[in-house]
Amino acid sequence: MMLAAALKPDLAAGDEIVVTDLDHEANNGVWRKLAAEVGGGLREWRLDAETGGMEAAGLAGLLSERTRLVCFCHASNITGAINPVAEIAAVAHEAGALVCVDGVAAAPHSAIDVKALGVDVYFFSLYKTFGPHLGAMYVRRELLRRARGQYFYFHGEDDIPLKLNPGAPNHELTAGAVGIGDYFEALADHHLDAPAASLGGRMGQVFALAGRHE
Repeated sequence: MMLAAALKPDLAAGDEIVVTDLDHEANNGVWRKLAAEVGGGLREWRLDAETGGMEAAGLAGLLSERTRLVCFCHASNITGAINPVAEIAAVAHEAGALVCVDGVAAAPHSAIDVKALGVDVYFFSLYKTFGPHLGAMYVRRELLRRARGQYFYFHGEDDIPLKLNPGAPNHELTAGAVGIGDYFEALADHHLDAPAASLGGRMGQVFALAGRHE
């Protein structure tokens, strides 16, 4: 909701938003409401019945010069399908649209590299990734600068990343988020014979171990 409010001033009547029939309400309902509020067009991208996921080929026909935003999930908590995010993002960007991805069902099972995926927005729940009950959202810096601030009035538009906070942070939960890194370090120490030099690298190795176990 905070992101939708922050992006709303840049949308005009006739602008289009693409949503899916597979996504959770968190990356679906809010965009449907936003399209209705600005008098924009809403296009529903339907899942592929064979794969249970979203295919880039199915998106292409929905895009137009008025498409401003494409919203979809990295993985489905209903069908289990893992969507080709980088491929889909490339198709959407070629049409000039932004890409917003719900990663809540993917982040607990894989190391996420938002730059490699090429997304503009990526969000998930930290409590799904062994942390406290908080949400985490990546917004590409250029888009974050353009988005309108939703935090307290005395925080300016250049106050990144605080400008999209829904209110004062819960300090106990924020401090607890550090424990996610500690947990992965403990797993790496226990399971890896040749741990990578960086925390991100070690997390990738641990996720690979977990993936094989799953």
